[in-house]
Amino acid sequence: MSTGNSPNDRNEWTELVSSKRQYSKELRDFSEKIIEVDSTSRDLGKDIRTERTKLKESVYKLNFIKEKISVLNSELSKISENLSKSKGFLTLMESRLPKEDEQTLLAELLESKAKIDNNPTQSQFRKNETLEHYKMISMSLEAIKAVKMVKEQVSKLRSDSKDLNDKIMKADQEVSNLQSEMYKQNNTIDNLVSSKTLLQEKRQSIMNQYNQTINLLEKVNARLDTLATERKTLSGSRHSQSTSNKYKILMQDFREKAQEKIKAGEKLTLDELRVALEEV
Repeated sequence: MSTGNSPNDRNEWTELVSSKRQYSKELRDFSEKIIEVDSTSRDLGKDIRTERTKLKESVYKLNFIKEKISVLNSELSKISENLSKSKGFLTLMESRLPKEDEQTLLAELLESKAKIDNNPTQSQFRKNETLEHYKMISMSLEAIKAVKMVKEQVSKLRSDSKDLNDKIMKADQEVSNLQSEMYKQNNTIDNLVSSKTLLQEKRQSIMNQYNQTINLLEKVNARLDTLATERKTLSGSRHSQSTSNKYKILMQDFREKAQEKIKAGEKLTLDELRVALEEV
Protein backbone atom coordinates (compact mmCIF):
# COMPACT_ATOMS: atom_id res chain seq x y z
CA MET A 1 0.00 0.00 0.00
CA SER A 2 1.35 3.43 -0.93
CA THR A 3 1.65 6.19 1.62
CA GLY A 4 -0.91 8.92 0.95
CA ASN A 5 1.36 11.76 2.07
CA SER A 6 4.25 10.84 -0.25
CA PRO A 7 5.21 13.37 -2.95
CA ASN A 8 4.55 10.79 -5.66
CA ASP A 9 0.98 10.27 -4.46
CA ARG A 10 0.37 14.00 -4.22
CA ASN A 11 1.72 14.52 -7.76
CA GLU A 12 -0.37 11.65 -9.09
CA TRP A 13 -3.50 13.03 -7.41
CA THR A 14 -2.89 16.47 -8.93
CA GLU A 15 -2.29 15.01 -12.38
CA LEU A 16 -5.42 12.86 -12.13
CA VAL A 17 -7.58 15.83 -11.09
CA SER A 18 -6.13 17.85 -13.98
CA SER A 19 -6.84 14.98 -16.39
CA LYS A 20 -10.38 14.67 -15.07
CA ARG A 21 -11.01 18.35 -15.74
CA GLN A 22 -9.52 18.05 -19.22
CA TYR A 23 -11.57 14.96 -20.10
CA SER A 24 -14.74 16.56 -18.72
CA LYS A 25 -14.12 19.64 -20.88
CA GLU A 26 -13.51 17.44 -23.94
CA LEU A 27 -16.78 15.59 -23.28
CA ARG A 28 -18.67 18.90 -23.15
CA ASP A 29 -17.02 19.97 -26.41
CA PHE A 30 -17.86 16.65 -28.06
CA SER A 31 -21.47 16.92 -26.83
CA GLU A 32 -21.80 20.40 -28.33
CA LYS A 33 -20.37 19.17 -31.63
CA ILE A 34 -22.78 16.22 -31.69
CA ILE A 35 -25.73 18.56 -31.00
CA GLU A 36 -24.55 20.86 -33.80
CA VAL A 37 -24.12 17.95 -36.23
CA ASP A 38 -27.56 16.56 -35.36
CA SER A 39 -29.14 19.99 -35.88
CA THR A 40 -27.47 20.40 -39.27
CA SER A 41 -28.43 16.83 -40.19
CA ARG A 42 -32.09 17.54 -39.36
CA ASP A 43 -31.97 20.67 -41.52
CA LEU A 44 -30.48 18.68 -44.39
CA GLY A 45 -33.19 16.04 -43.94
CA LYS A 46 -35.86 18.73 -44.27
CA ASP A 47 -34.15 20.14 -47.36
CA ILE A 48 -33.96 16.66 -48.91
CA ARG A 49 -37.67 16.06 -48.29
CA THR A 50 -38.51 19.49 -49.74
CA GLU A 51 -36.45 18.88 -52.89
CA ARG A 52 -37.92 15.39 -53.34
CA THR A 53 -41.41 16.87 -53.09
CA LYS A 54 -40.48 19.42 -55.76
CA LEU A 55 -39.08 16.63 -57.92
CA LYS A 56 -42.30 14.62 -57.59
CA GLU A 57 -44.28 17.69 -58.63
CA SER A 58 -41.99 18.14 -61.63
CA VAL A 59 -42.45 14.49 -62.62
CA TYR A 60 -46.23 14.92 -62.34
CA LYS A 61 -46.12 18.05 -64.50
CA LEU A 62 -43.84 16.34 -67.01
CA ASN A 63 -46.19 13.37 -67.39
CA PHE A 64 -49.17 15.72 -67.67
CA ILE A 65 -47.50 17.76 -70.44
CA LYS A 66 -46.41 14.60 -72.29
CA GLU A 67 -50.01 13.36 -72.23
CA LYS A 68 -51.10 16.77 -73.49
CA ILE A 69 -48.55 16.57 -76.31
CA SER A 70 -49.83 13.09 -77.18
CA VAL A 71 -53.39 14.44 -77.46
CA LEU A 72 -52.22 17.42 -79.54
CA ASN A 73 -50.27 15.13 -81.86
CA SER A 74 -53.35 12.95 -82.27
CA GLU A 75 -55.43 16.02 -83.15
CA LEU A 76 -52.72 17.25 -85.52
CA SER A 77 -52.65 13.84 -87.21
CA LYS A 78 -56.41 14.02 -87.82
CA ILE A 79 -56.13 17.56 -89.15
CA SER A 80 -53.26 16.54 -91.43
CA GLU A 81 -55.35 13.64 -92.72
CA ASN A 82 -58.37 15.89 -93.37
CA LEU A 83 -56.11 18.49 -94.96
CA SER A 84 -54.65 15.89 -97.28
CA LYS A 85 -58.12 14.70 -98.29
CA SER A 86 -59.32 18.28 -98.85
CA LYS A 87 -56.30 19.08 -100.98
CA GLY A 88 -56.90 15.95 -103.02
CA PHE A 89 -60.53 16.94 -103.50
CA LEU A 90 -59.51 20.45 -104.61
CA THR A 91 -56.96 19.07 -107.06
CA LEU A 92 -59.65 16.86 -108.59
CA MET A 93 -62.45 19.45 -108.63
CA GLU A 94 -60.43 22.46 -109.79
CA SER A 95 -59.40 20.57 -112.91
CA ARG A 96 -63.09 20.06 -113.72
CA LEU A 97 -64.38 23.56 -113.03
CA PRO A 98 -65.65 25.59 -116.03
CA LYS A 99 -63.54 28.41 -117.36
CA GLU A 100 -66.28 30.92 -116.72
CA ASP A 101 -66.39 32.69 -113.40
CA GLU A 102 -69.30 32.46 -110.99
CA GLN A 103 -70.94 35.73 -112.08
CA THR A 104 -70.96 34.72 -115.74
CA LEU A 105 -72.46 31.35 -114.87
CA LEU A 106 -75.12 33.02 -112.73
CA ALA A 107 -76.05 35.26 -115.65
CA GLU A 108 -76.28 32.26 -117.97
CA LEU A 109 -78.39 30.43 -115.39
CA LEU A 110 -80.85 33.31 -115.20
CA GLU A 111 -80.95 33.54 -118.97
CA SER A 112 -81.68 29.82 -119.35
CA LYS A 113 -84.39 30.01 -116.68
CA ALA A 114 -85.96 32.95 -118.46
CA LYS A 115 -86.01 31.03 -121.73
CA ILE A 116 -87.75 28.12 -120.05
CA ASP A 117 -90.28 30.33 -118.32
CA ASN A 118 -90.95 32.78 -121.15
CA ASN A 119 -91.16 30.41 -124.14
CA PRO A 120 -93.88 27.89 -123.38
CA THR A 121 -94.50 27.38 -127.10
CA GLN A 122 -90.98 26.37 -128.03
CA SER A 123 -90.42 22.87 -129.30
CA GLN A 124 -89.80 20.04 -126.92
CA PHE A 125 -86.33 19.58 -128.31
CA ARG A 126 -85.38 23.18 -127.70
CA LYS A 127 -87.00 23.05 -124.32
CA ASN A 128 -85.05 19.95 -123.33
CA GLU A 129 -81.86 21.45 -124.66
CA THR A 130 -82.36 24.65 -122.62
CA LEU A 131 -83.23 22.61 -119.52
CA GLU A 132 -80.13 20.46 -119.91
CA HIS A 133 -78.00 23.60 -120.23
CA TYR A 134 -79.67 24.96 -117.11
CA LYS A 135 -78.79 21.80 -115.17
CA MET A 136 -75.16 21.89 -116.33
CA ILE A 137 -74.79 25.50 -115.23
CA SER A 138 -76.39 24.67 -111.86
CA MET A 139 -73.97 21.79 -111.39
CA SER A 140 -71.04 24.03 -112.27
CA LEU A 141 -72.19 26.62 -109.74
CA GLU A 142 -72.59 23.91 -107.09
CA ALA A 143 -69.08 22.68 -107.88
CA ILE A 144 -67.74 26.23 -107.51
CA LYS A 145 -69.53 26.56 -104.15
CA ALA A 146 -68.16 23.19 -103.05
CA VAL A 147 -64.64 24.21 -104.02
CA LYS A 148 -65.06 27.50 -102.14
CA MET A 149 -66.30 25.68 -99.07
CA VAL A 150 -63.43 23.18 -99.21
CA LYS A 151 -60.91 26.00 -99.64
CA GLU A 152 -62.35 27.64 -96.53
CA GLN A 153 -62.02 24.32 -94.73
CA VAL A 154 -58.43 23.99 -95.96
CA SER A 155 -57.70 27.49 -94.71
CA LYS A 156 -59.21 26.66 -91.32
CA LEU A 157 -57.37 23.32 -91.17
CA ARG A 158 -54.11 25.07 -91.92
CA SER A 159 -54.83 27.63 -89.21
CA ASP A 160 -55.75 24.85 -86.75
CA SER A 161 -52.62 22.95 -87.76
CA LYS A 162 -50.48 26.02 -87.10
CA ASP A 163 -52.14 26.56 -83.71
CA LEU A 164 -51.56 22.93 -82.77
CA ASN A 165 -47.94 23.04 -83.92
CA ASP A 166 -47.42 26.20 -81.85
CA LYS A 167 -48.98 24.48 -78.82
CA ILE A 168 -46.84 21.40 -79.35
CA MET A 169 -43.69 23.51 -79.69
CA LYS A 170 -44.60 25.39 -76.52
CA ALA A 171 -45.30 22.10 -74.69
CA ASP A 172 -42.00 20.65 -75.98
CA GLN A 173 -40.21 23.70 -74.59
CA GLU A 174 -41.97 23.19 -71.24
CA VAL A 175 -40.81 19.57 -71.26
CA SER A 176 -37.25 20.69 -72.00
CA ASN A 177 -37.37 23.29 -69.21
CA LEU A 178 -38.83 20.77 -66.76
CA GLN A 179 -36.19 18.19 -67.64
CA SER A 180 -33.47 20.77 -67.02
CA GLU A 181 -35.11 21.69 -63.71
CA MET A 182 -35.40 18.02 -62.73
CA TYR A 183 -31.72 17.52 -63.56
CA LYS A 184 -30.85 20.38 -61.20
CA GLN A 185 -33.22 19.01 -58.54
CA ASN A 186 -31.62 15.56 -58.77
CA ASN A 187 -28.15 17.11 -58.44
CA THR A 188 -29.32 19.14 -55.45
CA ILE A 189 -30.75 16.03 -53.79
CA ASP A 190 -27.54 14.06 -54.48
CA ASN A 191 -25.43 16.85 -52.98
CA LEU A 192 -27.67 17.10 -49.92
CA VAL A 193 -27.60 13.32 -49.40
CA SER A 194 -23.79 13.33 -49.77
CA SER A 195 -23.52 16.15 -47.23
CA LYS A 196 -25.76 14.26 -44.80
CA THR A 197 -23.71 11.09 -45.27
CA LEU A 198 -20.51 13.03 -44.51
CA LEU A 199 -22.19 14.48 -41.42
CA GLN A 200 -23.17 11.01 -40.24
CA GLU A 201 -19.56 9.87 -40.70
CA LYS A 202 -18.38 12.96 -38.80
CA ARG A 203 -20.87 12.22 -36.00
CA GLN A 204 -19.62 8.64 -35.76
CA SER A 205 -16.04 9.89 -35.54
CA ILE A 206 -16.99 12.32 -32.76
CA MET A 207 -18.90 9.55 -30.96
CA ASN A 208 -15.81 7.32 -31.13
CA GLN A 209 -13.72 10.09 -29.55
CA TYR A 210 -16.50 10.70 -27.01
CA ASN A 211 -16.57 7.03 -25.99
CA GLN A 212 -12.77 6.88 -25.79
CA THR A 213 -12.73 9.95 -23.55
CA ILE A 214 -15.43 8.43 -21.32
CA ASN A 215 -13.29 5.30 -20.92
CA LEU A 216 -10.29 7.44 -19.99
CA LEU A 217 -12.38 9.47 -17.54
CA GLU A 218 -13.72 6.29 -15.92
CA LYS A 219 -10.15 5.05 -15.44
CA VAL A 220 -9.15 8.38 -13.88
CA ASN A 221 -12.17 8.28 -11.55
CA ALA A 222 -11.38 4.70 -10.57
CA ARG A 223 -7.77 5.63 -9.74
CA LEU A 224 -8.92 8.68 -7.76
CA ASP A 225 -11.32 6.44 -5.82
CA THR A 226 -8.45 4.03 -5.09
CA LEU A 227 -6.18 6.84 -3.85
CA ALA A 228 -8.98 8.29 -1.74
CA THR A 229 -9.59 4.88 -0.15
CA GLU A 230 -5.87 4.46 0.54
CA ARG A 231 -5.72 7.92 2.17
CA LYS A 232 -8.71 7.14 4.35
CA THR A 233 -7.21 3.79 5.43
CA LEU A 234 -3.85 5.40 6.19
CA SER A 235 -5.47 8.19 8.17
CA GLY A 236 -7.38 5.65 10.31
CA SER A 237 -4.20 3.65 10.95
CA ARG A 238 -2.32 6.72 12.11
CA HIS A 239 -5.15 7.69 14.46
CA SER A 240 -5.11 4.21 16.02
CA GLN A 241 -1.33 4.30 16.48
CA SER A 242 -1.52 7.72 18.13
CA THR A 243 -4.13 6.48 20.63
CA SER A 244 -2.00 3.42 21.46
CA ASN A 245 1.05 5.59 22.14
CA LYS A 246 -0.91 7.84 24.48
CA TYR A 247 -2.16 4.77 26.37
CA LYS A 248 1.34 3.40 26.76
CA ILE A 249 2.62 6.72 28.12
CA LEU A 250 -0.25 6.91 30.65
CA MET A 251 0.35 3.29 31.75
CA GLN A 252 4.06 3.94 32.10
CA ASP A 253 3.39 6.97 34.25
CA PHE A 254 0.85 5.01 36.33
CA ARG A 255 3.36 2.16 36.80
CA GLU A 256 6.17 4.48 37.88
CA LYS A 257 3.95 6.14 40.47
CA ALA A 258 2.82 2.72 41.79
CA GLN A 259 6.47 1.58 42.11
CA GLU A 260 7.35 4.77 44.00
CA LYS A 261 4.58 3.98 46.49
CA ILE A 262 6.03 0.47 46.99
CA LYS A 263 9.45 1.98 47.72
CA ALA A 264 7.90 4.47 50.15
CA GLY A 265 5.99 1.67 51.91
CA GLU A 266 2.62 3.21 51.06
CA LYS A 267 -0.51 1.18 50.63
CA LEU A 268 -1.43 0.36 46.94
CA THR A 269 -4.72 -0.47 45.34
CA LEU A 270 -5.10 -3.76 43.55
CA ASP A 271 -4.79 -2.03 40.12
CA GLU A 272 -1.65 -0.19 41.22
CA LEU A 273 -0.19 -3.39 42.61
CA ARG A 274 -0.98 -5.32 39.39
CA VAL A 275 0.54 -2.62 37.15
CA ALA A 276 3.58 -2.19 39.35
CA LEU A 277 4.37 -5.88 39.20
CA GLU A 278 3.81 -6.22 35.40
CA GLU A 279 6.86 -6.73 33.29
CA VAL A 280 7.38 -4.04 30.73
